[in-house]
Amino acid sequence: MASSQAFANEVTDTTIGWGTYGNGTHYNRFSESKQITPDNIKQLKPAWNIQTGNDDDQMILVRSFGNTPLMINGSLYTCTPDEDIVALDPLTGATKWRFDFSTLNRDRSAVRGNCWSVVHHENENAKPGDACASRLLHVTQKGDLFAVDANDGKLCETFGTDGIVAFRAHEEEMFDGEIYNVTVPVVVGDTIVVGNSPLDGIRTDGPKGYIRAFNVLSGELLWRYRPIPGPEDVEAYKTWAPGTAEKTGAANVWSGFSADPELGLVYAPVATVAPDYYGGERIGDNLYANTLIALDIKTGKRVWHYQVVHHDVWDYDLPTPPLLVDLTINGEVRKAAIQPTKMGMLFTFDRATGEPLHPIEERPVPKAILAGEELSKTQPFPVVPPPLVPHSFEIKDLYGPTPQHKKECEELVEGMPDATIYGAYGPKGMIQIPGAVGGSNWGGATFDSDRGILVAPVMNFPIIMHLDKKYSLKWWAGLFSEVFSFRRPNFIPLMGTPYGLRLQWFAAKDGTPCIAPPWSKLVAVDMSEGQILWEAPLLSERTEKVGEGQQMTLGGAMSTAGGITFIAATPDQMFRAFETSTGKLLWEYELPASGNATPMSYEIDGKQYVVVAAGGSDLVGSARADHIFAFSID
Repeated sequence: MASSQAFANEVTDTTIGWGTYGNGTHYNRFSESKQITPDNIKQLKPAWNIQTGNDDDQMILVRSFGNTPLMINGSLYTCTPDEDIVALDPLTGATKWRFDFSTLNRDRSAVRGNCWSVVHHENENAKPGDACASRLLHVTQKGDLFAVDANDGKLCETFGTDGIVAFRAHEEEMFDGEIYNVTVPVVVGDTIVVGNSPLDGIRTDGPKGYIRAFNVLSGELLWRYRPIPGPEDVEAYKTWAPGTAEKTGAANVWSGFSADPELGLVYAPVATVAPDYYGGERIGDNLYANTLIALDIKTGKRVWHYQVVHHDVWDYDLPTPPLLVDLTINGEVRKAAIQPTKMGMLFTFDRATGEPLHPIEERPVPKAILAGEELSKTQPFPVVPPPLVPHSFEIKDLYGPTPQHKKECEELVEGMPDATIYGAYGPKGMIQIPGAVGGSNWGGATFDSDRGILVAPVMNFPIIMHLDKKYSLKWWAGLFSEVFSFRRPNFIPLMGTPYGLRLQWFAAKDGTPCIAPPWSKLVAVDMSEGQILWEAPLLSERTEKVGEGQQMTLGGAMSTAGGITFIAATPDQMFRAFETSTGKLLWEYELPASGNATPMSYEIDGKQYVVVAAGGSDLVGSARADHIFAFSID
């Protein structure tokens, strides 16, 4: 089940580690290491790189090696798209042990292949020599939660049933073979909180978006919470047309959680309710979909909430957990929760009470045109900071690097109105801005606590969406709706509604957008003042190395106390470093595949390492690979 091999350079003193996916339950993706600085970063070079051996050994429909390793107790822990867990020597990359998922005799997902990270728990009450006193837990793409000993990779057989908690078995609404996905849980004390990601775009009665908490030692279910309200939650239930809350699915948490152990709260960024793109079967504001919810860690009871999108029909999931930071606002230090969104807006709350720390206004938005639909009259907009991406686009400003490109873009939008955020579907469709991929996506943001600067990768890439009854017959194309092509229309059935969705990237036939670059950028924000400090393009018009996914930036950023922000994420396969204070590009390195992951950093015996997974992604058209690179200064 686990294999070991000898390795050199045994670690004797780890000074700075990386303990969770977001480097702490506050999810700030910030390293205290400061050895690498703007003055010496030109000396940064590969220290080692390895291949996990899981580059493409099964037929996975959508694969993306988005892993962020953990650095704990002298070992670097990674997981692969095939669900294996590997312990590495952080000085050399040599394998210490490997847990082979196939030995569990559980099905792998044939649809999605990814592992953003494992989670770790240290049992403070364990005796010396106890098995699994230090354990790693992983939730698979098929909904199994299992635990292994962090010291040797052996299965923790006292966890759940023979080491496994099969919580997906409770999803009575699932179709056989339907897409299911789980990302990164959060561990607080002896509790692990887990979300899920059922396919939420193709039918009204999709699987429910349960949040579950288990005892991290035994696997016992502690509580289960469904964000969609029942009749007992009188005020929230009124935000749904009668009878629709019971039958509707999704409103799940697919992006993970942050937590404040001192307050005893876990923060759940809830996604859209099913189906994503039409709300005629669920008229109303639809609490608690598209809502940041603070739950009591011990009981699972809702403590506070804030809905950032009313009656979502644009697939504006909350795509990342909030960052929990300290901000000085009006001269007072406040404990804040900052929620990035696909709309490119940053919402800032008091993390104990949910009180907005920067004002939020309800502003009028377009009315519904489509028969059967009723859009909300207003939507929430933070007064500061301003949006990180454009919220409107005029067709007269179509981007045309060549006459042929311009002609194709003009044909694409013929008969459509100018684009605005929260636009309404018209007879010819609409240009959605920001597109459903963001603004921000799961890459979220990083927060430099020394400088008080948030840095977020964002995208400016609208999408053409058109609802029509004739598209509802395209059910077969929607079963795998996440495999989008940039060069052809994509169809999603929206079963249980009168409509289907025709979705197409706002791009010419060669995949080049119809909107002027930059299509992806880094944006730095002073969150205390609510002001944008700088913007830096992430991907230029360099296209010779990238295919039809050349515009999408999928991955996160990581900042360090040395004043550097690192990010890969782009399909041109570059790993880049920017000065956090100014946005100046300081360094870049070409990876063998796109690094669609969030980097991490650790320090051993005074030497800082920066690590990124370079595994490509089918979602951005990059070739599949299985590399992990570590960089350092000699």
